[in-house]
Amino acid sequence: MELKQKLQTSMSAALKAKDAVSTAAFRTALAAIANAEAVESLGEGRPALGIGAREMPRRNLTEDQVEEIVRREVVDLDAAAADYESRGRGDDARRLRDQSGALQKLLSQ
Repeated sequence: MELKQKLQTSMSAALKAKDAVSTAAFRTALAAIANAEAVESLGEGRPALGIGAREMPRRNLTEDQVEEIVRREVVDLDAAAADYESRGRGDDARRLRDQSGALQKLLSQ
């Protein structure tokens, strides 16, 4: 199973289990992937807005690109946790480390 599918399946399971920490981690990673898939359109080829607007085609990311995005999310979460820890916000740091751990566990499967 591809990583993006694993994230979607894991998020559904986390939602059903009412696991807010894992849900947040998976949702953030999926949003980062969706942002990377978006095609930037500027200038003449810019899509129309409103009535008659159409969906822009999405980029097809490789499995390596998706994995790199998730790994960057882990690094960002760990950095934010360290920042919170240095400011005496241990509970917030622990929450971010738990989110990072959920993503790392998925990456190792």
